[in-house]
Amino acid sequence: METGVPTLERIAPLMLLEGVYQLCPGWEKRYLVRTPQGNILVDTPPATEGIFADIASLGGAEILFITHRDTVGDAWIFHERLGLRIAIHPDDAGYVTSAPVDLPIHDGDRLTAETRVIHAPGHSPGSCALLLERGEGALFSGDVVITGERGELRLPLEGYSDAPRRARHALSRLLRYSFDALLPAHGVPILTDAHTLLREFVARH
Repeated sequence: METGVPTLERIAPLMLLEGVYQLCPGWEKRYLVRTPQGNILVDTPPATEGIFADIASLGGAEILFITHRDTVGDAWIFHERLGLRIAIHPDDAGYVTSAPVDLPIHDGDRLTAETRVIHAPGHSPGSCALLLERGEGALFSGDVVITGERGELRLPLEGYSDAPRRARHALSRLLRYSFDALLPAHGVPILTDAHTLLREFVARH
């Protein structure tokens, strides 16, 4: 999305919240969520031996949840190497190649008992967020809303969104749900008061 910013380098898994780990530093973020019904990889990280080892150290994963077309990456490798089932909205599913979309997802679907899909199109037709309904709640927002270097909320640049006006409207869909943390595909995770910050952001835009 933006140039001149370090992206998908490897770090040791960083625990952000209970059962929630960040796999990559820099501008682009990838996460692993541990749930009793199976672990979920949120967006596709680099297909490196280090990443595979990190995923194994966290108990493996069963599902690769792809928030939108830009984070498909080498999803097929994770399907082939780790047997992950790929979950993506049908409107973006055409960007997945060399692997089946095992779980075509829609608004309100649950990947596990604790995780709910929120369809929030605009950046792309199939853009989705994933709500972790545990504790105070955590929202994996993909590119529906992102953050800057200091954690300030942003919309993706209009030139990268199919329907910028619809992308702004999608933020209101997120506010229907309860969450305290927001973990974007790009930028700095917000670990507290995220719902309040998003509500204030929407009021200004």
